Amino acid sequence: MLFNFHLSTMPLAIEPCKNTDIDRAFYIISDTFKHTQPYFDAVFPNHNTPTGHAQGGDRLLELKHIDPTVRFIKAVDTTTGQINSQANLVNFGESVCR
Repeated sequence: MLFNFHLSTMPLAIEPCKNTDIDRAFYIISDTFKHTQPYFDAVFPNHNTPTGHAQGGDRLLELKHIDPTVRFIKAVDTTTGQINSQANLVNFGESVCR
């Protein structure tokens, strides 16, 4: 667990995503963007359909395994165990941050 804290209504834990969490993580991304971001629609066509959702989840899982600069993080309600949020963190290294 990376962090564990309690908000007034929901205790949360911030943890790395497991492989089994990636489908839920993709659902959260898709539900958040809906069709308001043309880039996301172009990269993940039909992401709001069952087929598009499955393809998007597979692509994120592949990215998790092949790109060492990407980290998938989740916020979990420790009472219910439900993933309520997620983030994709990318480390571009020192050369980008200068």
